[in-house]
Amino acid sequence: MNVSFLKTAQVGPIQGRAHLVRRGRTVAHAGAELVQGDIAVASATAVCMFVPQAGR
Repeated sequence: MNVSFLKTAQVGPIQGRAHLVRRGRTVAHAGAELVQGDIAVASATAVCMFVPQAGR
């Protein structure tokens, strides 16, 4: 996971938005941002690997 803090957040509500960038059979790329008003205060990207559960 890579997180970038873009701006200082103020006291008040913050909205989180996430989206799936790309999904393969075993790996997914995701992105997210924290928004206050119309201004992004942080953004993040992550690469997630799907691991099968034992017994399935």
